[in-house]
Amino acid sequence: MWMEFIALFAPAVITMSIRYSHNNGKPWEWFRYVREYTTALLINVWSTQAVIIYVLRATGEESGDFVRFVFMTKYLLIACALAFVTAYVWEALAKALSVSVRFEERSKGEECK
Repeated sequence: MWMEFIALFAPAVITMSIRYSHNNGKPWEWFRYVREYTTALLINVWSTQAVIIYVLRATGEESGDFVRFVFMTKYLLIACALAFVTAYVWEALAKALSVSVRFEERSKGEECK
């Protein structure tokens, strides 16, 4: 049971620790951290499952077999490798993409068009 929790939740911790190590001394915001952790958790689990099923060609019975130590070790190694990749891809996308919104105040005589 503990191995399942470690394999599922630890890679997201790796992703977040890499992201926040490049935070340049900015303080952590609790809600933002939980939101980013949840996103990293989902991305890591889905990408690891995709690698196991589509790249390693594991069958449905093998791909969810968290009881066997050999499978858990493979899963954890793949998930940790993808966690590192996810952190750096996420950082590159955050630098490359940005969204800005500008609001202007309208005068009282102007109508919406």
